[in-house]
Amino acid sequence: TSKVQTMRKEAGFDVTDRIEVTYDGDDALAAAVEAYRPMIAQGVLALSVTRGDAPDGAFAQTWDVNGKQATLSVRRA
Repeated sequence: TSKVQTMRKEAGFDVTDRIEVTYDGDDALAAAVEAYRPMIAQGVLALSVTRGDAPDGAFAQTWDVNGKQATLSVRRA
């Protein structure tokens, strides 16, 4: 969640803005996100957390997550 919070700030979102989060990475990352989806969504005020490519207009960054590459994107809902 800290990476998504950083991205919210860098994208210029207000702290109360609801967002949509998209992620892309290997199956281990997907399993971890799926297991903690409700907690992630609540922690970052996300209306959705989905796997896939960054949608048009989203702020996206690639991160190292536990030694593996993951692309995260955020956009206002």
